[in-house]
Amino acid sequence: MTAQQLKPRVLVIGLNPYRVPGPWDPKPVAEAIEAGMTKFANHGVGAQSCLFGLDGSDNPEEMVTAALQSQPWECVIIGGGVRTAEDRPLYCARTRVGRQPRVLPTGIIGKEP
Repeated sequence: MTAQQLKPRVLVIGLNPYRVPGPWDPKPVAEAIEAGMTKFANHGVGAQSCLFGLDGSDNPEEMVTAALQSQPWECVIIGGGVRTAEDRPLYCARTRVGRQPRVLPTGIIGKEP
């Protein structure tokens, strides 16, 4: 069963490696993202990604807000490029998911019981 056939329960928020400026090879990062999405599917977990670029063609806050509000999520994973960047805001910090979200040390937002 592929990730597209499973009902999405996990939202993965991150950077689109092909749209991050700089002299670097985005292919290994894109392959790692795809491998992670495949792992979800292999474990029977539906996942959907929300990947935005930093090349100025996306509005990350709008994209993340729309993805978070598109349905109730059981888990939201925030990629390291978004979570650990000191030079830009955490785009989903102002959005609530279900009940009060909390950021766990791993960068995963979970619902308070």
